[in-house]
Amino acid sequence: MKGYERPAALIVALAAIFGAAALIGGGLAAVLTANATAGNVAPTVGTLSVTPGTTISPATTFYVAAIVNDANGQADISTVNVSCVGSGGTQWTDGWDSIKRNNASQTWTSVNTSAWTVNTTFSSTANYWGTKSINGTWTCNVYANDASSAIGSNSGTMTVDTSVGISTIASTCAFTSGNPGDTDKQWGCPTSAGTANNTMQHDGNIGINVTISGTALTGVTDATWTIAVGSITWNQTTGTVPSTEAGTALSATAASFITEWTRGASTTSNTTNATAWVDYPNPLKVQTYQGTITLTSSAQ
Repeated sequence: MKGYERPAALIVALAAIFGAAALIGGGLAAVLTANATAGNVAPTVGTLSVTPGTTISPATTFYVAAIVNDANGQADISTVNVSCVGSGGTQWTDGWDSIKRNNASQTWTSVNTSAWTVNTTFSSTANYWGTKSINGTWTCNVYANDASSAIGSNSGTMTVDTSVGISTIASTCAFTSGNPGDTDKQWGCPTSAGTANNTMQHDGNIGINVTISGTALTGVTDATWTIAVGSITWNQTTGTVPSTEAGTALSATAASFITEWTRGASTTSNTTNATAWVDYPNPLKVQTYQGTITLTSSAQ
């Protein structure tokens, strides 16, 4: 029986070796899981257009349109902000020379599942975009944000025309009543808080010159009676209004009222005062007399 012990041991040893080999031959392998995360893609702002044209008059309503695309889908586009800036303006502020729309006054039109056409409206606003907005080249910047705060942008330009204009607080003023032969009768302008001066405001975007002219005052009831235009004296001042007649005789021929008058600084317009007096001739029929004083502005 001892003669069989070695083969038994050998058989066991071989079984162990063959068993290990079988495990290897059976294809024992390690299975690995690979994870890959794609980063957020910022939106893109495509072709930008300005209508009604690339050249517009200040205070004209205009529109900035752009196609905003996001690879992550339409829903990932959260806000679209637009800022248009002229010379001297500051982006993302409202003033004469810059104006913004923060995701407002917009129309969003679907292009496809990942894009919108966004149209932003800019209309005249008190103290902001208006006749005093600077002329020249303006740059409109469009910024699109997605849900992850990634930003895409694009810009375009437009040209703003020059604007010349003035306005007065009061459209009608009345001289103090008097008797034939009375002089130094100052006018009053009721919408100027009852003061004797009619405040005039610069309403353009460039420096201007202003002239003054007038007509005779003609009788309302009997037009055969008039007060000559030269009986009216005018004065232009930005300071204290004279309490007595002082200035220049009005004429039908335009005379210089103020020159090289600048618009002011955003958002405070430059102003000046027009004051006038009348001397009643003698004789003069008792009635109301009417005429006009014309202030005309032109580019300096």
